[in-house]
This record gives sequence, C-alpha cells and structure tokens, in this order.
Amino acid sequence: ESSILISGGTASGKTSLLRSVRQTLDRVRFRILYFHMARLGPAGLIRVLARHLRIPACRSQPETVQEITKTIAEVLGQMQLWIDEANLLEDDTFAELRTLAEADLEKDCGLTILFAGLPTLRDRLQSLHLFPLWRRIEARVEIAGLKRHEGAPFIAHHLGPQTAARLDEGALAVLSDHSRGMPGLLLPYAKRVLREMPTGAISA
Repeated sequence: ESSILISGGTASGKTSLLRSVRQTLDRVRFRILYFHMARLGPAGLIRVLARHLRIPACRSQPETVQEITKTIAEVLGQMQLWIDEANLLEDDTFAELRTLAEADLEKDCGLTILFAGLPTLRDRLQSLHLFPLWRRIEARVEIAGLKRHEGAPFIAHHLGPQTAARLDEGALAVLSDHSRGMPGLLLPYAKRVLREMPTGAISA
C-alpha cells in the first residue's frame, strides 16, 4: 500500500496496534521510521529523514527530497514511515508527505506512509486542500471500542483467565460502560477494581 490510515478515539489502541504489527514485520525487508511528534513541520520531517538515511544536506529542500526518494528506491527497497497523532500535523507537513510519495511519477519509490490519529483526521484529509492525499490512501481502518461480549476475552488475555473470571457479567457491563469499550481505559479500570478487591467474585 502507498498510504494507510488508522483512526480511532482516544485510548482505542492505535499505538498498541502499531506496536504489535511492528513486532510481526520482517526487519530485514521493512525499515520502519516511527514519528510521535505532533508539531512536526515539513522542514523538520525532511531533516529527520535525511539524517536517518545518512544523506548530506543539499542546497535546497526539493533536492534533499529527491535524494531521499532515490535512496529509498535504490538502496532500501521498502521503507515504512509511521506517523502517530497525525491529526495534529500541520497542513504543510501533509503536503510534504504527498511530495515524498509522488516524487517519481514513473515508479513506486518503495515508501509506505501510515497515518494514525483521531477520527477527526479522516474528515480533515477529505477537505478540499488535502483531498489529493486522501485519494492516495488505499487502506483505511477505523478502530471502534470493544463490544460488551469482547470485554471478558480482552481482560483474560492481559490478566489471565482465572483473574478475569472473578468479574461477573454485571461487573463487566459496568466496566464496559465507564470505559466506553476503549481498551486503553477498560484494562486500567479492571486492574484497579481487582487490586481493591483482591479476593472473591466481583459483581456490579
């Protein structure tokens, strides 16, 4: 894919998903550069990429972009640029990312850009001035909260089936409602309840 979008609410598990996917990828085939800098500007993006690829500074930023895409295509073969909290990026940074993706019209330069952010990112990318970038996104995934019946298996996966079994259906329903099904809230809430009631069954 040339571009990928992962969107979801706060605590929906976007960063955890990226972490899990990264562990499964062949590090010989894929080089991943992860950004978690909400205020990353276009010039800073190019500087970081050039430094990461050990490309000396060129006279102008467009020349540096050309060297970056040339290095990716000829040396690396495949590079993944992952940008977390992308909903906070500047419009100019999105424009620079599109420039990187379209630097060579004749062939794919081997760069995959992954955006992860809040649901507002989807709306923003569909705006008129960013729509050309939105069209390049070939895979779009939206993470929703866990459904009630998914809460017990989720807690069992992280805390063990015996520990999770102490929470009855009523307790799980309360935890699900208070966390809105968001994994990043559900697990800490469950841990706190289990810590404060270390023995016996737990009801609503």
